[in-house]
Amino acid sequence: MYGDETDSSEQSKASPEPPLMSEGELIKANLEMFGALRRERQIQLKKDALCLQEQMTEFRNNVVKEIDDILAEKRI
Repeated sequence: MYGDETDSSEQSKASPEPPLMSEGELIKANLEMFGALRRERQIQLKKDALCLQEQMTEFRNNVVKEIDDILAEKRI
């Protein structure tokens, strides 16, 4: 023994390896992650759609107001 070999219990303490997952567990974990990401994306898309709807309504109201103002000026 010239210091080239180390005790296997010392090696396992020095560099702990993460527990291995079976293929089924990995697939299940991935599906859960994808499901969470999908839900988050759907929530964000709904928020964006509502914001766009508000902007379109505001634009429409502004156009109607401008048209009404122009027509009111022409009547004078």
